[in-house]
Formats: sequence, C-alpha cells, structure tokens
Amino acid sequence: ATWEDPGNPMRVLDAAQAMFLCVAFFFSLMLKTSRKGSSWQQNLYYVIGPALILLQHRTVWVVAALGMVWMSRRNMRLLRKSLVVFGATFALVAVLAVSTFGLDFVIESLQFSVTSDNSFLWRVAGWYQLVFLRTAGAFNLAFGDPFGTGFTRVISTAIVEATPHSFYVETYLRLGVVGLCILLWFFESQFRACRQPTDKSAAGRYQNSTLWALFLLFEMAYSVTYNPGYEQSVIIGIIVGLNALKSSAQAITKCRILSEPMLPD
Repeated sequence: ATWEDPGNPMRVLDAAQAMFLCVAFFFSLMLKTSRKGSSWQQNLYYVIGPALILLQHRTVWVVAALGMVWMSRRNMRLLRKSLVVFGATFALVAVLAVSTFGLDFVIESLQFSVTSDNSFLWRVAGWYQLVFLRTAGAFNLAFGDPFGTGFTRVISTAIVEATPHSFYVETYLRLGVVGLCILLWFFESQFRACRQPTDKSAAGRYQNSTLWALFLLFEMAYSVTYNPGYEQSVIIGIIVGLNALKSSAQAITKCRILSEPMLPD
C-alpha cells in the first residue's frame, strides 16, 4: 500500500505493525519519565506519536489512550501534559496532512476508516450472530466446534466467511466456554503477576514490572478486535518468562530464609 492508494488510504502499515509501533512509543515514553536511556530513545515518541495518528487504526488509538490513562492514573500532571502534547500533535498532523495530501483525500481516508468492512459496527454485527444466534449442543458450547467449521454469517445481506476479527470470539467458537475461561484466567494471572512487587535487590534483573503489565493490558485490549500475531506472541512470551523468573526467585528467597538456622534468644 502507498499513501496515495485509494483503496486503503493512509494505512501503509497494518494493525499488527502499528501495534508494534505503539509498544515502542510507550517504551520511549517510559524511558522519558524515568530519565533512563539515551536522548534519542527518550524523544523517539515524538516521532512515533504522529505516525500512530496518521495510520488511522482505531484499535491502536484506543490502546494508546488506554496506555496513557494507565500511566497517568497516579500522576495527574503527567495526564494533563500528555493531553496537551497529544492535542498539539494531532493538530499539527492534521494541518500537515491537509496541506500535503489535500482536504478531500483526508476526508476520504477518514470515511474509509469508519465505513469499511473492517469497521467496529460491522464486526459487532458479526459477533452477535456468531455468539448469540449460534445453534450448538451442550458439548460444543463447552468445548467448541471442530476446527474447519467456518465462521459463516450474514451482514447487510452479504454472506461473510472471514474470521470474526476478535480473538475472544474465535476462542469461544473453537474452544468453547472452557477455552475462553482458560484464556481469561491466563491473562488475569499474568497481569496480576506483573503487578506483584519485586524484591529490590533483584529489580534490575526483571526490568519495570509496570511497563510489562501495561504491555499485557495492550494485548488484552488488542485481542478484542484482532487475533494476536507473531509480534504480540513474542511480547506475551517475554512477559510469561519474566513472571516465571520472578516467581522462581521469590520462591528461592523464601526457601533460603526458611533454611537458615534459628539463632537462640
């Protein structure tokens, strides 16, 4: 795709690639707030932010907004500063886009983003049919339909056989209520593990737990409208590995404390 492609204007990167940029954006922003890393790493979010706006992926916009709220939940000053920066960046990007591509092209791009077959309302209509109008027995409801069954539904008099565009809905259809509950338990347990305090003596080895909790929150939100790709799977795998290392270190520390001889009073 190119910037001038009328069938897919402005979206020169797909949602998975834009999501990867969103992760890099918050890596840079976290380095900026913690005053770590080199100057170019701390200021990289000034470049990535406008790119995320221009790409016009609504899911990534929601994820980025969720991340800003998460980072600013205990720092209202940071939230106000972020809103000012985002507002100024959005205005600047809008002016540059209109002056570079023309007002008609920008309006056409926004209309395509909202009215295309990948719009959120289009997906919700499909989810409603696949979940609530589904006819299945007790076994299939519990453990899912066989792989290869398909995702046929009718949206606006058109037969659609594409994937549901939701990792949760697809998990429910393929693995049933049991599989969906396991998926939700996995996300919740890993998120809780990320937020557990780390021993200060080992904090440097496991990086910033808040940052990894934020990235896992991203994946949970991204999965509402997309299936995780290889990029997201790599990030989730890193989070699982870090949580496993952290829990192992905590268990070893407890064992050492319990094995130390008791000193007499």
